[in-house]
Amino acid sequence: MQVKKEQFFLGFLLFAVLNTPVFAAGLHILVAETGNGAGEGRFSQDRQGVGFDSSLLWESCLMDVFFEAGHIVSNSPVLGLGRSGGMNIPGRESPGMEFPGELQKDLAEARSGLADYFILVLLSYPAADRKTKPEQVDVRIYGLEPYRFVYEETGFLAPAAAAPARPVNETEQAKRFIRLLIPRIKD
Repeated sequence: MQVKKEQFFLGFLLFAVLNTPVFAAGLHILVAETGNGAGEGRFSQDRQGVGFDSSLLWESCLMDVFFEAGHIVSNSPVLGLGRSGGMNIPGRESPGMEFPGELQKDLAEARSGLADYFILVLLSYPAADRKTKPEQVDVRIYGLEPYRFVYEETGFLAPAAAAPARPVNETEQAKRFIRLLIPRIKD
């Protein structure tokens, strides 16, 4: 009789685990550099371009935080949009606007990879020095099937001298900012 109770319990436990809904959204991330210091073109991880060190840090933090939250994450190489790059991209003010040509390839890649969301991160750089940190971060989330503008959040990084007792590094700031976006990714 004891064996039947154990088998029943194991069967019930297996049934409960297999019927628990699991949500994992497919996310495609694109980090784009804008502002006075931004160049134009694609920048890869192996430094085949100019690009900023902070762009790769933000890309890594985005991938880490969303993966740790249980999502399936893919990305495109960092894109330099130049000074006025963020101006003609759909956002809160113009959600139905078309994406410019340089982003159409990334949008098509996200759709072909069966991503549920396209996350565009615009990092605005004040100067062209590779060690410069972005002065503004603008994150835009788009749903892909069907296409819709979901959410936009703009943040400003605290300067390193803002908290002399405990300096805040850019990685901590980035991860804290990105964690605020997790609730926006849902069915």
